[in-house]
Amino acid sequence: MRIIPGNAQHIGAREEQQDAFGFSNWDYAEVVGTRGVLSVLADGMGGMAMGGEASQAAVSTMLMEYQTLAHRGPVMELLRRALHQANAVVNQMAVDQGLENQVGTTLIATVIHDQHLFWVSVGDSRIYLYRHHQLIPLTEDHVYARRLDDEVAQGRMSKEEADNHPHRAALTSYLGLREIPEVDANVKPLPLYHGDKVLLCSDGLHGVLDEGEIIESLENDAQTASTMLLERVLAKRRKYQDNVTVAILACVDEQEREHGRSETQSAPAGKRILDHNNSQKSNTNARQDGESKSDYAEELSHHPSYAKAADEDLVDLKGRKRRQGIRFGNRLRLWWGVLFIVLAVVAVGGGYFTYQKWFRTNPAVVPVQPDGKQEGKTGSIPLHKQEAPLTPTAQTVPMPNQR
Repeated sequence: MRIIPGNAQHIGAREEQQDAFGFSNWDYAEVVGTRGVLSVLADGMGGMAMGGEASQAAVSTMLMEYQTLAHRGPVMELLRRALHQANAVVNQMAVDQGLENQVGTTLIATVIHDQHLFWVSVGDSRIYLYRHHQLIPLTEDHVYARRLDDEVAQGRMSKEEADNHPHRAALTSYLGLREIPEVDANVKPLPLYHGDKVLLCSDGLHGVLDEGEIIESLENDAQTASTMLLERVLAKRRKYQDNVTVAILACVDEQEREHGRSETQSAPAGKRILDHNNSQKSNTNARQDGESKSDYAEELSHHPSYAKAADEDLVDLKGRKRRQGIRFGNRLRLWWGVLFIVLAVVAVGGGYFTYQKWFRTNPAVVPVQPDGKQEGKTGSIPLHKQEAPLTPTAQTVPMPNQR
């Protein structure tokens, strides 16, 4: 399988480009053969200092660390290692400038290795899988809105209050802190098939275009799709348009190329097609005359390479997103449950202790038969040995209402 890249970027209406992205060296055969190809995208936090520097540092560190052959281990382990190193670099950069906790960036990264996809995500940049005319979000946004929505689901806040909360878009996890609060990553590698596309983008894109606009753009080849997505965003002429960055990885099967069913590579000079067998050849438009884009996309969707396995992967992904959507709520309910149990145990234990302490020091309040046995229990036992029934004396401990 060949991986065909595409990308596009624009500063938007901002004064500075604070997005950064990059690909690993696809000519580095040893790296490609042992750990695949890496794509990284970061969005510096505009409301904080050094957003552009943070995103650039995070991307360059991620790429360098992942391609260091001295580091050994499974792909996901290497990916996480590189992520935490990138965080350490951004954090140290902030400390050196006297800006600790004031510098941050999002980061998303994907690795395609042996026709499988691995990813990590921190922040609100997103990774999507385009397959079978469907757009599947693979990542969860680390924003305060998730917690607000959970409050709504639990009936503790109205939807209107949550939607209008001033901190709804605030990030709850990002690079630049001493430790990363939360990392989103796939539990197991996701198989990729002919026709799949992996989209990495900053919120300057996914916060502007709807799902239909993104899907329609992704029905083209990787570079055309990247350019079209960017043009759609800019066409809206938003007054405060954020930086926009798009990176796309299109999966093309070798046999499909040989049978004249390949996608078009319209990437500018310098962009290359990755062959996992380390062979390169130019990519030409192989659609038959008169065949429309929609016909071509429809034919790909019915290709045997999708088969049942691809559909099961989609079902698994959708199930995962539902599970992630309720994960935070379940954690809250679990902690409330644990707290309730602890309080209940303390209350019962405290009551029992009070009971034992009170009646041992206040024997006069316990009804006693003339024979010195406690009433009200089957098989009653003597409270103490005595010659005559207990009668109050001056030494008797007073009842609580006595003075």
